[in-house]
Amino acid sequence: MWIVAQIKHNESSILIESLKEKLGSYPELYSPKILIDKINKNKISSKKKFILDNYVFLKHEKFLDKKIVSSIKYTK
Repeated sequence: MWIVAQIKHNESSILIESLKEKLGSYPELYSPKILIDKINKNKISSKKKFILDNYVFLKHEKFLDKKIVSSIKYTK
């Protein structure tokens, strides 16, 4: 089952490690990005941007249990 979580992107590894401790294995993390090309003074610069800003999708088979989902609700 998939859940949506709001995170700071520089703290995503901390969240994944704390979820691994509670769930027993690593959940799948999906955060869609888009590649933006800009032209500045005849130079092309590429930049990756998160489409959903501070939100990511997490997938794990234990998310089907409502007790586990409520226990990880405020995990940092």
